[in-house]
Amino acid sequence: MIENEDRDGQNYFIYTACFKNRERPEQRNISIPFYYHHLFVPYKLKQNSRIKKNKRMKNYIVALAVSFSLIGLSAQSQDVESEIRNLEQREVQAILTKDSVALLKLWDKNYTVNSPDNVIVFAGKTTLDRPVLKRARTAFTREIELVTIKGNFAFSMGSETVIPVDDKQQPGQVVKRRFTNIWEKQADGWKLVGRHANIICNLK
Repeated sequence: MIENEDRDGQNYFIYTACFKNRERPEQRNISIPFYYHHLFVPYKLKQNSRIKKNKRMKNYIVALAVSFSLIGLSAQSQDVESEIRNLEQREVQAILTKDSVALLKLWDKNYTVNSPDNVIVFAGKTTLDRPVLKRARTAFTREIELVTIKGNFAFSMGSETVIPVDDKQQPGQVVKRRFTNIWEKQADGWKLVGRHANIICNLK
């Protein structure tokens, strides 16, 4: 047992040891106090202090490691989002100019679209055999409202404005749409693998 006591104006630690009394069996234990000056603190107290200090240091190091990891992940996520936004605008320009070389780099060979015409569109004989490239447009803009990254997939959502030239139902009229594009990180870069788009009905 360790206690603290002031003796003659000095601070001492008292260590009480217990011994068996062989001469008098009725007194099984004798407590003998030992006094230590405050400069000679028992080793166990010093050891406990070092253990606590080491624990605090370990906790500090772990906290720093977690903080740096979160900062790294956040920066990486922002880089991916910026890349996806750039790819979205490149696809818009490639569709407007019917740039087949650029679209082959952007589209997966099994790229599937739930189109605004209320039909699911697959690739035809080739990756570029699609209705979107058979239509003329005087304007096509895309506004990205949100990009979400989940592992090797990125989901891009927002709105689009299209002015078709030869649309039988709405020639020359402004068409507003909502869309969701799905990108997958593949060996040769991000590829557009899926898309949903629907026309916003004008209720006026």
